[in-house]
Amino acid sequence: MNIISNFIPNLIFYFELILFTTGVVSVRTRSSWFLIVHSLIVLIVVFPLYLGANDIPAPTCAFILSDACLILFPLSFAFIFSRQIVPLQEKKFIALYAVTLLSFISYLVFPECRIENIYVLHMAGWSLILFYCYRKKPNLYAYILYAVCLCNIAAVGVLFFLKRDSFSIVASSGILNIVTFLIILFFYITRIIDASSRFEKIHEMNKRLTHNVTRLKISNEQIRKIIMQKDLELLQLSRHASLAEITTGIAHELSQPLTGIKGIAQNMIDDINYDDFDNLQAVSELHKISSLVDKSSSIIDHIRNFSKKSIFTMKNADLNSVVLDAIDLVQNQIKKNNIDLVFILDENIPRINGNTVSLEQMIVNFILNARDAIIEKKLTSESLEGHIHVATTTDDTNVVLNIEDNGTGIPDDILQKIWSPFFTTKTKGQGTGIGLSICSRIIREHNAIIDIKTSKKGTSFIIKFPVNSPSRKD
Repeated sequence: MNIISNFIPNLIFYFELILFTTGVVSVRTRSSWFLIVHSLIVLIVVFPLYLGANDIPAPTCAFILSDACLILFPLSFAFIFSRQIVPLQEKKFIALYAVTLLSFISYLVFPECRIENIYVLHMAGWSLILFYCYRKKPNLYAYILYAVCLCNIAAVGVLFFLKRDSFSIVASSGILNIVTFLIILFFYITRIIDASSRFEKIHEMNKRLTHNVTRLKISNEQIRKIIMQKDLELLQLSRHASLAEITTGIAHELSQPLTGIKGIAQNMIDDINYDDFDNLQAVSELHKISSLVDKSSSIIDHIRNFSKKSIFTMKNADLNSVVLDAIDLVQNQIKKNNIDLVFILDENIPRINGNTVSLEQMIVNFILNARDAIIEKKLTSESLEGHIHVATTTDDTNVVLNIEDNGTGIPDDILQKIWSPFFTTKTKGQGTGIGLSICSRIIREHNAIIDIKTSKKGTSFIIKFPVNSPSRKD
């Protein structure tokens, strides 16, 4: 029996000393403060018995402090239990506060019944703890602690009737505290193992995710290159579609200088046959032929530059020159439909940063759409005199291009759809539906903005280009 009375106080004291040291080492965390306070309470409780077990006389104040901490023990234990296993709001401890306060008062009023008072307090305290905690959703470790607390209540009840001494209640509380912290320790070890396992799974998933991201980046780059290639092909298709529409006018432009060349050559042949050949006149005629050849070459070069597949490059561009080049391509096509093409170009506009071929393609598309709108309106109004106005102006920060017609206008229900690829109101075979979509892209690439004014009297496209602003590729 002496071995047990010596071993248990030493076991509890050194165990709590370890817990107290652990709490001090991790003092920065909030939970460690509860651990420090609770361990200190248990150390004070067991300290007189520890001194007796080691044949050291304990002062009277040590026993008084031990009794006071025994009264605080259930309340301190409830905080530890709530923090580590079953979370509880502090207002749930009001009854436990009241029981502890009542026990202190009883301890002071009836000092001869101090042992009985502590036994009753512990049985009431453990019962309240179980009552409040059981109403929460418990886990496996909570059930184990419930069982341990129930055993402690039973042991305290039995000891109360068989042997009311301080050693028994101190030993009971100390052993309960050791078992509780071992369960909490096992609980945290299990959580650490689970967390480690989850971390390994997350690490493995992260590796797979990194691999997938890398693969997707490669795929995205390949897709981006394909899209860029398809964009260039679509741009080229739009140019070819525009050329297909103005082929008649281009043929007429080429036929004029060719007819002139043929006529001059025939005259020279006739002069030679009739011995009426004049050297000076022949030189003059040859100069005319050379001029007509140059004009034909210029037309062919213009068509070649417009239709060839080229890399998108930006440089300082004169918008007036681009407008004139675009008009050269479409003017015969416009005249053939009895439409007046009027252009008013401001010679003082500044240069812009742009791609001349793309800008020319945009202007051609707008003019051809204006032509189609006028032709459509002429079907219901034969007396209509169609006209297309092209003008350039400037304000403080922009160069403004205005293309206006007196065609059918654009209905409100399709106004937002006109920029969509392959959207067209023309009959099958009359249009590709990509012209205005390409125009929208060209406008974005030049950091320009467009405003549309439309009614039944016609449509006006107002495009504002920033002066020498950096371009943007989407």
